Amino acid sequence: LEWDLNVRLHGQHLVRQLVLRTVRGYLETPQPDKALALSFHGWSGTGKNFVARMLVENLYRDGLMSDCVRMFIATFHFPHRKYVDLYKEQLMGQIRETQQLCHQTLFIFDEAEKLHPGLLEVLGPHLERRAPEGHRAKFAWTIFLFLSNLRGDIINEVVLKLLKAGWSREEITMEHLEPHLQAEIVETTGFSFLTTRWPHLDLPTSSVAPT
Repeated sequence: LEWDLNVRLHGQHLVRQLVLRTVRGYLETPQPDKALALSFHGWSGTGKNFVARMLVENLYRDGLMSDCVRMFIATFHFPHRKYVDLYKEQLMGQIRETQQLCHQTLFIFDEAEKLHPGLLEVLGPHLERRAPEGHRAKFAWTIFLFLSNLRGDIINEVVLKLLKAGWSREEITMEHLEPHLQAEIVETTGFSFLTTRWPHLDLPTSSVAPT
């Protein structure tokens, strides 16, 4: 994973710095008391799905085909609000079955900003410390990864201001972006449980590899 991030990922220094450290730290924890929730934010084309696929390929031999990985697209798997109760039951069942099958599981939610709040309730017991015993994830390592276009505009606005003020792109840190993201994301989606939020910066021309 470290090699992939350093060699294959271009123009996303924040993601490169944080993803390896966060995921490795979680998986090396002997008895984590909750699942790890990660969120990639930014406009389309900034590499969110690319990094997610890179993570899957490095953690699981069969990549997205692994029985330990489940990927959901909000508008495809959960398209109708009137069926949210059915979707909740289905999602709970899939999480439970996957955790029973694998000691290390990964659940990816694409278009996460379009998830119904009721579906997020399903994830709550896995993401809270000291969850009720009957709801606590049976197996130790579970990662929920959210891919969202939410707040790509705010990310770009903050970056542009910093660049105009004389900062280089590589000097931009999470401390610059996190305060602007956190309140907006919680207010808009209810994603208050997210452990880590990673902004994907808009790619400059020099970061786009030639085809």
